[in-house]
Amino acid sequence: MEFTQTPKVTVKFSTETPSARPKSVLFAALAHPKLRLRKPIPLQVSVQEGHVVLNWDEADEFACGANTGEALDDFSKTLSGLYFDLNDPKIRLGENLEKVRRILDEYIEQR
Repeated sequence: MEFTQTPKVTVKFSTETPSARPKSVLFAALAHPKLRLRKPIPLQVSVQEGHVVLNWDEADEFACGANTGEALDDFSKTLSGLYFDLNDPKIRLGENLEKVRRILDEYIEQR
């Protein structure tokens, strides 16, 4: 006995475009030669208006760039500058900036 029935095939297309960009990264590459990270910084990655945006929720800091590499470079430079500014003994910090300084000190140390 021979069957001549054709199986049914259903094709579903995803409405989301696949991306090689991760939704989060662990940042561990400060560019400043006098600073080093004690532990990696968890960053959320998103795309907004054609730019890659990195968010560090704990310290309420962010950076952006045309691509992930540029955004990471911007984050490294921003974080290094912020660390030195907030640890400058000449500058008096308010409550919010003092909190950010304490968070940075958990993650960053001077060599």
